[in-house]
Amino acid sequence: MTETLYTRVRQPVLLDKKLAAGGEGEVWQTDRINVVAKIFHQPDVTRLEKLQTMLQLPPSDPMEKHGHVSIPWPQELIFDRNGKFRGYLMQRVSGGMTLNNVYNAKLRNQKAPGFNWYYLHIAALNVASIVDALHSKGYVIGDIKTDNFLINNQALVSVIDTDSFQVKSASRTFRSLVASDGFTPPELIGKDMKRLNRRPEHDNFGLAVIIYMLLTGDHPFSGQWKQGIEPLGRDEAIAGGVWPYGPQSLIQASPLAIPLDHLDSTLQLGFQQTFTAGHREAAKRLSARQWCQHLTRAVEALVLCSKNSNHYFHKNHKDCTWCHRFEAFGYESFPVQTSKSELSNYHAFIEAAQKKDHQLMLKLWQEAPELRDLTDLQGYQKQMTSLMRGLENIKSFVKLCQSPDVSPSKILTLWRENPEWHAYANQNDFKVDGKSLQQFLNSLVDEEEELATLSRLLKRCDERFALRKAYVEEEDQLYQRIKTFAKKYQSEKIDEPFLLRMNLAKERVKAWQKLSAALKEDGRVLYAIWLKSKPYIEGFVQVQEQLEHLNNLEIQIKVLEKLHQKIQKKQSHEEILTLWELYPTLKETNFIKNHIVDDFDLSYHIKKCYQKRALLKQLRKAKQAGQVEELRRLWQPELCDEACFHLFQQHLSHASMASNKWARVRAAALEGENKTLIQNWDENFVLQAYQEGIEGKVRQAFQKEYGFNKNIHHTGQERVFNHRDFLEIVYPWPLENVLEENRLMCSHLIFCARSDRFPDFPDDIQNPIHYQVIKKTEEVKKFARLFFPALNDKHYFSVFPGSVICGRVVEIDDPYPFTAPIKRPEIKYAFFRKGPSKKNSLFLQIFATGQITLPPFSVVINDSHPIHMLDKNQKVLAEMNAVTCEPGETLLELQWKDDLPLTPYISISVHDRSFYDNIRVINLSVDPVS
Repeated sequence: MTETLYTRVRQPVLLDKKLAAGGEGEVWQTDRINVVAKIFHQPDVTRLEKLQTMLQLPPSDPMEKHGHVSIPWPQELIFDRNGKFRGYLMQRVSGGMTLNNVYNAKLRNQKAPGFNWYYLHIAALNVASIVDALHSKGYVIGDIKTDNFLINNQALVSVIDTDSFQVKSASRTFRSLVASDGFTPPELIGKDMKRLNRRPEHDNFGLAVIIYMLLTGDHPFSGQWKQGIEPLGRDEAIAGGVWPYGPQSLIQASPLAIPLDHLDSTLQLGFQQTFTAGHREAAKRLSARQWCQHLTRAVEALVLCSKNSNHYFHKNHKDCTWCHRFEAFGYESFPVQTSKSELSNYHAFIEAAQKKDHQLMLKLWQEAPELRDLTDLQGYQKQMTSLMRGLENIKSFVKLCQSPDVSPSKILTLWRENPEWHAYANQNDFKVDGKSLQQFLNSLVDEEEELATLSRLLKRCDERFALRKAYVEEEDQLYQRIKTFAKKYQSEKIDEPFLLRMNLAKERVKAWQKLSAALKEDGRVLYAIWLKSKPYIEGFVQVQEQLEHLNNLEIQIKVLEKLHQKIQKKQSHEEILTLWELYPTLKETNFIKNHIVDDFDLSYHIKKCYQKRALLKQLRKAKQAGQVEELRRLWQPELCDEACFHLFQQHLSHASMASNKWARVRAAALEGENKTLIQNWDENFVLQAYQEGIEGKVRQAFQKEYGFNKNIHHTGQERVFNHRDFLEIVYPWPLENVLEENRLMCSHLIFCARSDRFPDFPDDIQNPIHYQVIKKTEEVKKFARLFFPALNDKHYFSVFPGSVICGRVVEIDDPYPFTAPIKRPEIKYAFFRKGPSKKNSLFLQIFATGQITLPPFSVVINDSHPIHMLDKNQKVLAEMNAVTCEPGETLLELQWKDDLPLTPYISISVHDRSFYDNIRVINLSVDPVS
C-alpha cells in the first residue's frame, strides 16, 4: 500500500514501503533518495509546534565531514491532501545496529567481529560528540540509552528518535516524557518525567554510563556483591551511589569486565568525578565536550599489539592487556580476523536478506557462487534472478541517463517509479559523466530542488511585489540565483519564463538604483526618472518609504503646470494665489527658480499677484471709508488690469460726479440756501457732513423747509399690559398720506416716558427716564410692540413720529400723549395639562386679588410667544362665558375635540378691551405648556 503526502509547499512525497513501526508511529521509505518519513499514529498540535521549533534551529552534525548522518534531524513537515499534519521527513540511517551489539563481547564477536577496542574508543568519542552538538543548541536527549544509538562497521554513530528530545522554544518547553532504567541520574529516579524540565547534566550521567559500557563491557553500577550483602537493582544502586570504584566497598567489578585502570587516566578521573562527586552534585559531572577531549587523548594513547592485529591497548602498559586476559581467562575479547568462510558468507547473506540489503546480497551471490548450491538458500533463487534482472534494468537506466536527449525530470520520474533499483545507486560499476549513479541522481535532485526553490522564490517575490511589500535585495537575490543556476546547469535547460523573469529582476534592480541616485538630483530629473521607472519599482518597500516624497513631487509638478497655464491665460491673481497657497511646499522646491513663464521666472509673477492682492485690499478700504482721493492715489494702471478692479474705476468716475454735488450741498448749507441743499442732498453725504460739522444745518434745513407734518394721525387704540416683570405696549402705527408731496415719511416712532408729566420737548427725547425707538419694517407695519421694565406708579408716555435726516432719527411731528395704568386690581392665570394621556384638555388656574368678574373671553394658542391681544390670524381654542372669580384661587377645566401641540403658548383674550384699563391681567405661563 502506498500513499502520497505533501510538503508545506505542496511537493508530493510518495510513501513506498513501511520500514519500521513503534508506539508513536511508523517509518516509511519514500520516493526521495535516502529520505524516509516518520508518520505519527496521533499527530497533534503539540508535535507540530515542537517540530516547527526543531526545524528553525537544527544542530550541526559532527559526522558530516565523514559523509555520515549522525543526527537524522527533521527536514520538512508533511501533510495529507487536506493539509492535515501527518509527520516529517528525515535522512535515512542504514546499515547500523544498536550499541548493545558492540559493547558486549559475546554479541560483538557475533555481530561485529573485528570491532576492537580502538573502534570502541572511536564509538564512545562519536557518541559524546553527538551529545555535545545537541547540548550546544539547547537540546536535551532526556531518554539517553544504548538502544537510541546506532553504529555501523566504521564506528560511525547515529542517534535516533530525535523527535522525542526535550526542545525549548521562546514560549514553552516540550519535555522528554520517559526515562530508562540504568541510565537515569539519581536525582530523577522515581520522579514524574512529564512534570520535569531536563538539564544537560542529566544527559551527562547517561552519557558517562554509555561510555563506561563501551570501554569496559559492563554497566558501571553492576558487578559482584560482597558476601552477606543483598544485591540491589541498578536504579537502586544508582540512587545510592554504589559502584565498584566508589567510596563504598559493597560491590566489586565483574571479573570479565575490563578493569578501570586499563583506561587512560583522564577517563578514570572522569568516571570518578561523574559517578562519585557528581552523585549528589550534578554540576560536577563531566560535560559531553569534556568527554570528547578526554576520549581524543585516550585514542591517541592506544598502541597496536605485535601478536594480534586486532589488539589495541594503552601505551602505559608494557604488555598487551588483551593477550594477558586471554592467558588468564581463556577468553578472547578481540579475536584476530581471518578470511571469510562459506559459513560466514552464508550468515552474511542471511543477515543482508533480513535487512533487505539487495546490493550486498547480489555482491555475495556473485562473489560466492557456492551459496547458490546451498539447500537453505534455494528459496532465494527466484528473488536473486529478479535482482539480476534488475541489474540489467539499471544498466539500461544508466545508458538512458547518459543520453543528452532525455530530460532530468523524466530520469527522476523513472527512478522514483522503480524503487527496486535504488539498491544499485552506490555501486561503482554504474557511472554517468564520471560520477556514480547516486552522485548523478543527487545532482539531478539538487537541480530539481533548486528549480523548485527558484519557483517558490519567484512566486514569493511576485506576490510581495503585488502587495507592495517586496525588497530590492530580494529581487536582486532572485536575479543572482537564476543567473547562477543558468550558468551552473546551462541556460538551455531553463524555461523561457525563468529567463524573462531574470531580465525583469535585473531591470527592476537597475531602475531602483537609478531612482535612488536621482533622489539627490533636481526635482524635475527625479520626477522624469520616477515616471519612467514606476512600473518596475512601485512594489518595493524602499519605494513606499519614498512614496510620500515622490507623490508630493508629482503634485508639485502638476501644480506648477497649472500655474503656468493660469498665468499664460491671464486668469485672476486670486485664482493663481489660491492654487499657489494650497501647496506651501512648492515654495521650497529648487526647480521653481528656473521655471520661466512669458520671459519671466515664476517668482516674478507670484510677487506681482501678491501686489495686486494688497492693492485690492487698500482700494476696498479706501472705498468703504469714502476716501476718493486715497483711491486716486492708490490707482496703478499696470496692476489694475483685471475685472475685479473695474468697479473701483467706475467708483472713481462716480466719485467725481458726487464730489461736484457735495460741493453744492456744502455751499448751500453754509449760505443757508435750504432748497438747493435739499435738492442736492444724498444720504451718502452723511459722513462728509459730520466731518465738515454741518449735520445740524442739514437737519434744520429739512425741518424748516418741510415743517412738522400735520397729516399724521394716531388711532388712539394703544394698549398697555402690566405683566409680572415688564410692561407691554402695543401701539398701532400712525396713519399718514403717502401721496402728499413735500413731506417727510414717518419711518420711526420715538417712545418717551416720564413720571411727572408728558414728554413734550426735544429735550425730553434727549434725556427721558425711559426711551425706545421703533423702526417701521415689513414685520412692524401695523403694530409697534415694545417692552419697558415693570412700572409700579403711573407713568406718562408720549410718541414722537420720526424720520432719518443726515444719519439720525429726528422728530417730525408733535407728540401724542398717553398714560400707563396705575396700580389696580389684578388677575393672574396659568394653564397646565391634566395629565400626559390627556392631550385635548387643560386646567385654567386663576388667582384674583379680590372679587372680579372676568367678561367673556377667548382661549388663544401661539407657537412662539404668549398672545394678549387677539388678532384675526390667531387660533382660538375655546370661547368662554363670563366667570366670577372669588379672592384667591379659581380652577376651570377646558376640553375640546382636537389634540393640543406638545409645547404651545396659551393665553386668554378678553373681548371687552376696556376691561384691561381697570384690571391688570398677568399670564403666569411665560414658558410653553408641557
